[in-house]
Amino acid sequence: MPSVVTNAFKPEVVAALQNDRTTLACGAAENDLHRWTPQAPMRLYHCGGDQDVVPANSQVAYDSFRARGANQSS
Repeated sequence: MPSVVTNAFKPEVVAALQNDRTTLACGAAENDLHRWTPQAPMRLYHCGGDQDVVPANSQVAYDSFRARGANQSS
């Protein structure tokens, strides 16, 4: 996989994704993992040494949950 993910796709595919005109873009929007409000307590785990997912993802999700009214935290 190239270091710049968009280099793995044809330019017209990248343009379509950026303009939300593809089934993939629509599916990704429908399966958003942080723009919803948890209805029960949950934990978000992250690790500073993770080489696949940056710890900031947990913070973005947490901030989004809180902004949408989630009030459980630990």
